Amino acid sequence: MKKRLNRPVLIGVLIFAAVLLIARMGFSGNLAIPDDVKAAMAALPDQLDYNIHVKKILSDKCFSCHGPDAAKQKGDLRLDVAKAAYGKTTESGRKAIKPGSLSKSDVAHRILSDDAEYRMPTPASHLNLTTEEKAILLKWIDEGAEYKPHWAFLPVAEHPLPEVKNKSWVRNDIDRFVLNRLEKEGIEPSAEADKETLIRRVAFDLTGISPGIAEIDAFVKDTSPDAYERMVDRYLQSPHYGERMAAYWLDVARFADSHGYLDDKHRDASPWRDWVISAYNRNIPFDQFITWQLAGDLLPNATREQILATGFNRNQKQNSEAGIIPEEFRVEYNVDRTNTLGTALMGLTVGCAKCHDHKYDPISQKDYFSLYAFFNSTFELGSSNYGADNNIVPGPTLMLPTAEQETKVAELRQWLSRHATAPVNNTAAPAVTLQDKMLASLSFDKVENISTSTGKKTETIPAMRNDVNPGLSAATHYVEQAEGKMGNSLLLDEQTGVNFPPYQVGAFERYEPFSFSLWIKVPKRYEESAILHHSDPRRYGFQGYDLLLKENKLNFRLMHAFPHDAISVLSKAALDSNKWYHIAVSYDGSSTAAGVKLYINGQAVQQEVEYDNLKKNIRPFPNVHKVVWFRGLAFGARELERTMKGAQLDEFYLFNNQLTDAEAAWLYQTVRLPVTSRHAPAKPSADSIFIQRKNLADVYDSTKEVMVMGDLPKPRVTHVLLRGVYDSYGDVVQPATPASVLPFPDSLPKNRLGLARWLFLPQNPLTGRIAVNRIWEMYFGRGLVKTTDDFGNQGEMPTHPELMDYLALKYRKEGWNTKQLQKFILMSATYRQSSVIRPELLQIDPENKLLARSSRYKMPAEMIRDNALSVAGLLSSRIGGPSVYPYQPAGLWEALSDKSWRYVYKLSDGEDLFRRSIYTIVKRSSPPPYMLIFDAPDRNFCTVKRPVSSSPLQALVLMNDPTFVEASKFVAQRMLQEGGADMSARLSYGFRLITGRTPSAKEKELLTKMYDTELAHYKAQPAKARKLLDVGDAPFSVQNGITNLAACSNVVMALMNTDEFVTRK
Repeated sequence: MKKRLNRPVLIGVLIFAAVLLIARMGFSGNLAIPDDVKAAMAALPDQLDYNIHVKKILSDKCFSCHGPDAAKQKGDLRLDVAKAAYGKTTESGRKAIKPGSLSKSDVAHRILSDDAEYRMPTPASHLNLTTEEKAILLKWIDEGAEYKPHWAFLPVAEHPLPEVKNKSWVRNDIDRFVLNRLEKEGIEPSAEADKETLIRRVAFDLTGISPGIAEIDAFVKDTSPDAYERMVDRYLQSPHYGERMAAYWLDVARFADSHGYLDDKHRDASPWRDWVISAYNRNIPFDQFITWQLAGDLLPNATREQILATGFNRNQKQNSEAGIIPEEFRVEYNVDRTNTLGTALMGLTVGCAKCHDHKYDPISQKDYFSLYAFFNSTFELGSSNYGADNNIVPGPTLMLPTAEQETKVAELRQWLSRHATAPVNNTAAPAVTLQDKMLASLSFDKVENISTSTGKKTETIPAMRNDVNPGLSAATHYVEQAEGKMGNSLLLDEQTGVNFPPYQVGAFERYEPFSFSLWIKVPKRYEESAILHHSDPRRYGFQGYDLLLKENKLNFRLMHAFPHDAISVLSKAALDSNKWYHIAVSYDGSSTAAGVKLYINGQAVQQEVEYDNLKKNIRPFPNVHKVVWFRGLAFGARELERTMKGAQLDEFYLFNNQLTDAEAAWLYQTVRLPVTSRHAPAKPSADSIFIQRKNLADVYDSTKEVMVMGDLPKPRVTHVLLRGVYDSYGDVVQPATPASVLPFPDSLPKNRLGLARWLFLPQNPLTGRIAVNRIWEMYFGRGLVKTTDDFGNQGEMPTHPELMDYLALKYRKEGWNTKQLQKFILMSATYRQSSVIRPELLQIDPENKLLARSSRYKMPAEMIRDNALSVAGLLSSRIGGPSVYPYQPAGLWEALSDKSWRYVYKLSDGEDLFRRSIYTIVKRSSPPPYMLIFDAPDRNFCTVKRPVSSSPLQALVLMNDPTFVEASKFVAQRMLQEGGADMSARLSYGFRLITGRTPSAKEKELLTKMYDTELAHYKAQPAKARKLLDVGDAPFSVQNGITNLAACSNVVMALMNTDEFVTRK
């Protein structure tokens, strides 16, 4: 019999266990707050605000385990939502947060616990709360733990203009908001900058180029009350304003001149870049500027300009590597567009929700793929076209004809509409006419060793005889045969291949009529497989023509690049299994779907048009890479495409003209035609219709073509992609926007145009705030929200939230007029302040958040180079055009590519060497080195804020890059020719060219000493002077002497290495 504990002992054991458990879990009836936390609580403001004080702590330290991401929530607890935090009862029996009660709030106990297993955040998270952060959380709970919606998701509100004491300082309403804050902090604003500084500041901010000395002098002398405003207006109207603004937008749009990835094939998107410049110069309202870029092609009666604007969403990287899975990269391109939308236009890190719910912001994975759905119907393949000499532009595309080309096209189309409508009328017997048209025939009866042309030489190979021209017979690979319609047939397998010599049989252009026929027998239904093909593989855009079975319907295609530049016609009837069918295809050379006729068993069949937009050539372009991949006119195996395994082909005939109905019927009835052997193929007569069609094709082939957006006729179904994997399908979703920001209204179309309209709804809390914040950042070096790319929970709060809302409302109410908003900012006293850093401000506000002075910051890479060329008198003022190739280290591209067709950097000459930096070619795998060194992005992804760094490499660029060495020489030449009679005046003139101001006496002394030293050096070694001056291609003058010019060049180079040259102040 077991011995049982008596009742008192049992009770004692239970009490002891409970005490241990309570001690273990850190529970106590009253919360003991450490003295340091109490002191920190006492130092806090009287009333805490959730958005300003609390949420950043919760987001940084708590949301990763207790935030929006359902998959990562620990203990089934959410702290980002009030209802969840208040309602959750923990294992202690307490609420996670009990408003107004620290002792009853488990969060309070856990953040103060010394027990590592109980304390939050856990040691495993590697996150710790500071004393101040603990104090804030405790005081907030004690005050009632009031949650508020995230500030950026609240509607943009009208705020009353704040009162200020120093009314005389105020120039417009911006100053009221800024000065009100300064007065609360007891800080005086800075004095207005001097006029030399102001004009230089405005010129850089609005055009990216420094003003000339004459401009500075004229402004300094102008004492009229509106002198500053007229100066601002002049720069706003400068054609270079658009270039300055576009330079920023190209970062956002991830614009580049190449596709990226390993192959990094080049593209010409310069027309889109030039449109951006033009749009800014014309001051197109911001809502239109964005709407056209997102959905210009979907606008009613869309213009060419509106469609061109959609190139914004074709700027992403594109892959042409061998072996890629096209669908994987098609998904990747749409992921990029979705992420770009989030960063560029929503100011949110939506990309964090691709694989799982966002850890910090209320954006679920379903929200992410609902945004993705807006882009998922883009009319494109996942692989772009391979090879440096491949002329196919990945679709969708837009043709950009010149005025001359447009006129020519209109004339030719009008002529063809009058003359090319007569039906074919031939009364001769089909047996005669078909002999005249026949180019090739294959009976597929047997494989022979035939002497045949294989390109540049003739050799004996296993082949199937072309009875029309045995010298152009069809080579065979792993051929199997079976009983056919007459004799043997070709039995298709995965490796079966029969092909005529490439480019010698069936190499038609789109303006040439041709036809073919054969017998076919299929054992089953095929989703999509080729019967025959004279086309490049998928990675070359399928250029050529082919005949497929698509769900056993005949599908004939002529393609420059499928699907955007192609004809695709399908029969409405499908072929049954295990029956012999005679099929024929006739094409009239008109480049239209109407010119295609499909026949089954001698009868023309009903057909449907899938695509009818063929514009450019269809003959595969020969290059070294296609020796392997392009097989000529072929049957059977096709690179990376499904083979029609088990099907049989027999009695093939190829003709160089269209078929009549009578000829098609006769081919079916005759089965095997009598063939006349000849070595020269019959040619059609070069009639006037043929000639004019060729002329039209030549115009189209020479017309510039650019990538744009375009949607499929029927939207794709969009799934949540589990873990973000392209082929791991979850729930089906519809195009929609995150409800936490603003639900997508039923009144808007569920496409990109609806998305663009949603962005500019008055209720949208983000678009206006984000836009004005970035404009503000352009002129103050820092946005009202520092985290330009993140307005979510991990981003910073605005320093002046009421000012941000004021500007956002103003922008919208004034029709999204960008120049008007910019002028409003530049006219403020806040903008005009001196940027001189007062010692007391360095202590109080080192980041200049309060705006008690103007900001000074290093200029972007483009401005630094452009300014050097400008002061040298070398900078080209030409706007627009293809990208150019200025100086860069020789061999760089070649060294960074493993391709046999690697691109060679071909240095520009003449004016193109000195174009503005916005026109410099940006190759993603090897961007311009000087721009990278000065913090420009590689443009692989959307960038809304560049980093700012200082490094020795930057100084080395300014001293050694040929652009800056040559610019120094030409500034020196200007000093000597324009600066006056004596060297002191010349050095002062050079100083003004570089800095925009007159040097002090001390600076003059230093300049003179350096000049004397350099002059002595070069007089002793004139060969070195010549070597220095020989850098660069522009012709220069030596009328003042080689050593003199070289010495002055080095002085200028030193000035270009000062902060004053690279800093906007």
